[in-house]
Amino acid sequence: MGETVSVLIPTYNSGRFLKAAINSVFVQTYPDWKIILINDASTDESLESVQDLIEDPRVHLIHNDSNIGQAKSLNVGLSNVDTRFVVQLDGDDLFHPNTLDVLMSAAVREASDIAVIYGNFKTVYEDINGNVVKMLTQRGPEFKDRYDFILKNRTLRPRFYRTSCLRRIGGWPIGGPFEDRYVEDRRILMRLLDNHRFYWKDELLYIYRKHKKNQTWDRKRCEFMKEWIVRDALNRWGNKFEPKFMTDANGWRRVVCLVPKIQLD
Repeated sequence: MGETVSVLIPTYNSGRFLKAAINSVFVQTYPDWKIILINDASTDESLESVQDLIEDPRVHLIHNDSNIGQAKSLNVGLSNVDTRFVVQLDGDDLFHPNTLDVLMSAAVREASDIAVIYGNFKTVYEDINGNVVKMLTQRGPEFKDRYDFILKNRTLRPRFYRTSCLRRIGGWPIGGPFEDRYVEDRRILMRLLDNHRFYWKDELLYIYRKHKKNQTWDRKRCEFMKEWIVRDALNRWGNKFEPKFMTDANGWRRVVCLVPKIQLD
């Protein structure tokens, strides 16, 4: 037996996607895993569709009494983790069959200040009927420091965490706008960058399925949160830069530069 890794799967009305997500863990070439499935008060039939899978003893199902959002649900899951490493899989996404093998092999070799290991991912765009309309493979990105991470305007997938690093910062941050229901991925990454490093594995490891039910389609709130998270991080990092934003051709807000602030002695 190897070292067990925990897979956190937060789910809220994941519908037809949930079974495929869980199955992508069951078919991993790395056999030593456990799933912590956090049901955030779903009202659809997604859990019924995976009843055969959640009966497996490697799956621990947690029911939230009410809908509390992604960040708080992940903290509920984290409180049940008893392994050195934990990886997030959203209820509508997929792992590649060798994802855990690649990530665990890297994790046991890397220094203890490496908080996150990530790779390359494919975004699959689906229309309202579930038809694939476009696919895009994205590498990394690799970045030289925490400010470069901001300038890359990207999140990381998959997000494979060292459990001790998550617990050191108190888990997923809460106390922000919109009850912490948006862009929680970038917020925790920037919090971890306060004192930790990340490691990029140049392999395709994750499939991100983009569809009409994604929260990211609430563009106005997501874009507000992106700016808020950037400014919050820069303030923590010494308030040395002022971020400059622009709206790209697709209507998304991006950081284009960080302007040094005049430091008064």
